[in-house]
Amino acid sequence: MELAHGTPRPLWSISGHKDVIKSIVFLLGGEHVITCSWDHTIRVWDTTTGEEDGTPMEHDDWVNDIAITKDGKRIVSVSDDGWVRVWEVETHELLKGWKDNGDMIYSISIAPDDELLASGSRAGTIIIREAESGEVEHSLSTDDWVWSLCFSPNGGKIASGH
Repeated sequence: MELAHGTPRPLWSISGHKDVIKSIVFLLGGEHVITCSWDHTIRVWDTTTGEEDGTPMEHDDWVNDIAITKDGKRIVSVSDDGWVRVWEVETHELLKGWKDNGDMIYSISIAPDDELLASGSRAGTIIIREAESGEVEHSLSTDDWVWSLCFSPNGGKIASGH
């Protein structure tokens, strides 16, 4: 969208998902955006043409949230299928994944240093894991579904919306 003169106007529209787009993030440089959808896919789009770049990455259920590593090389996605998955941006290859607590996962956040991932579920749990190995560092319980998560700028705190 162009924000000149205070009037936004679309430069292009995404037309490849077959269901609700749940999250969208820009890659470094702004030449691509990544989207995830309830059609079970994650897609990469060229912001100059609006065309899809490569093939979709897939989960077995609704994809609820995505996050991008600081270097822009990895996508982390979470889904109603209970998986946290890590994808390579350039090839769309699945690099690794972890089954969380067996419940639907609604939110994901990456620490500013890319060392930790936090996922939030319908069961009200927040699981903080080491990004490389997947080893669980902390598990927290809330009293409701965890819809959103965000690490503080120094990575020492995490905020949750539930």
